[in-house]
Amino acid sequence: ELEELVIPSSVTSIGYYTFSGCSSLTSITIPNSVTSIGEGAFSSCTALSVVSIAENLITIDEGAFAYCSSAETIILPDGVTTLYDYSFSNCKNLKGLVIPKTVTEIRETAFYNSDNTVYYCYYNSYAHQYLKTTNYKYELLFDHEHKVSEVFTVEATCDVAGQQSFTCSICDYVTTVMLPATGHDWGDWEIETPATCEADGLEKRICKNDASHVEENILLATGHKWDDGVIDPASTCKT
Repeated sequence: ELEELVIPSSVTSIGYYTFSGCSSLTSITIPNSVTSIGEGAFSSCTALSVVSIAENLITIDEGAFAYCSSAETIILPDGVTTLYDYSFSNCKNLKGLVIPKTVTEIRETAFYNSDNTVYYCYYNSYAHQYLKTTNYKYELLFDHEHKVSEVFTVEATCDVAGQQSFTCSICDYVTTVMLPATGHDWGDWEIETPATCEADGLEKRICKNDASHVEENILLATGHKWDDGVIDPASTCKT
């Protein structure tokens, strides 16, 4: 049974359902000569885990890689313009799909039931704008190194996390870093009102980070501690 497939460089297109259902196929290498992959060409190749696609590919037709449930990561080359319906549907173990900037159309069901995949797309590309409107997980790629032009900070407090935002002067992309809450740094307890025999007292401590944060503790009344008592004056027959 066919396990590893290297398409010869004389091939320019892979036709309609050519390798569909080849359940033993684990690896394919597609050369530069191939510009189109036809409908369902590799659908239901359930063992296919390694997909190497060369740089001249333009068209990936409907269901081309549907039900490739073992595929792990696929990098689409620059030049691909459209991801047709069900082209990567039901690829349940696909960890990552890299979408180039050249893609200008993604059909609604292109990624149907491939919810575990992280889709990598370029910032402000068509794919980025599309993925923002969906519930798919995606991460952004950049074709330049960010140059920070502005830093905006919301300081963290004892109880509330802060954040720091960095704006790139080239693409205006904003990266935000969370600053964890600092937590309280309490001072020593100080007695505000001493407890008495019959009345509770109060002690307080103040946070060194923010004096408006005060913690209070009730000091319970001590209760009476009676002595043995004395007879005064001495009792008589009449009093």
